[in-house]
Amino acid sequence: MKLILGLGNPGQKYAKNRHNLGFMAIDALVNNLGLTFKNCKRTLSWRAEGLISGQKIMLAKPRTFMNNSGQTAVKFARYYKIKPEDIWVIHDDLDLPLGKIRLRNKGSAGGHQGVASLIEYLKTVNFNRLKIGIGSNREKNLPAEIYVLQNFTSREEKIVKEAIKEAAGKIISLL
Repeated sequence: MKLILGLGNPGQKYAKNRHNLGFMAIDALVNNLGLTFKNCKRTLSWRAEGLISGQKIMLAKPRTFMNNSGQTAVKFARYYKIKPEDIWVIHDDLDLPLGKIRLRNKGSAGGHQGVASLIEYLKTVNFNRLKIGIGSNREKNLPAEIYVLQNFTSREEKIVKEAIKEAAGKIISLL
């Protein structure tokens, strides 16, 4: 079994924020696969189950806030006996140009508090990451914690939609 975990913050207030790109990608995957989310109290998440190329998958969005995403990841890992190397995390990346995608199978948090939480709770850096660039806060001269909680502009939304489509395709092809 594989877990595909999108990072973001719960609630309408954050739904279109840059920091919710992981949630947006999971929503697109669930929609494309014709699946439905269920509230899962056991894992503190909204999750959907399905098959990709005969492989059982769980797609999930933590109900915790970004900085506590590791709580959900470790609950999935323990209950469903999912190894860290079978976890795919989709998240925003401040250091990548808007819409650029990068795959990594291990590494540091790179300042991303959601990824830092995963590392803390899973006690390893050996899980897969699909990062989607949100552009740099330096161009707008804003602190990162303010920039990531801003919504995308309408011009940026078009780029992001294409990036999400590409990310979904990459995830499906890698499983």
